[in-house]
Formats: sequence, C-alpha cells, structure tokens
Amino acid sequence: MGGIFRDVLSNEPPIVFHSPLYATASWVGSLLFIVLLQLNIDVALAAILAGLGIFIARLLAIYYNVKLPRFRFKSR
Repeated sequence: MGGIFRDVLSNEPPIVFHSPLYATASWVGSLLFIVLLQLNIDVALAAILAGLGIFIARLLAIYYNVKLPRFRFKSR
C-alpha cells in the first residue's frame, strides 16, 4: 500500500493500475504461500517458492504483454 499512497500523494496514477498483472500475481503468490504452509512446507521454503512464483509470473506477463481485461461502461 505504501507505493499506492506515494503515487496518490504525488498525483501520479498508481503503477498497480498500469503494470500487467501486478496485483493479481501478488494475490496468487500469497495464496500459494498459504497452500504451501497448509502442506506443512517449512515457512522459509514456502516464502521463497511463493516469491519465485510471483517473480516468474510477473516476468512472463511483461515478456508476453499479458493484461487483464479492462472494465468498460456500457454505452446507451
């Protein structure tokens, strides 16, 4: 949230809204961490694997220019 607050206070659009799959990759990585903990994986190893998963997902999203669909209002 610190980056979002910084961007809002400096009147810049938050990078989360421009970067491909930034927040989604973080969310999925957090879920991966929780699943690994439920499988009784060591906390340090689970954190490393989840972090690598987030990093690789972001790299692939940037490389392949993957973006989530944008919300559009229906015109009347």
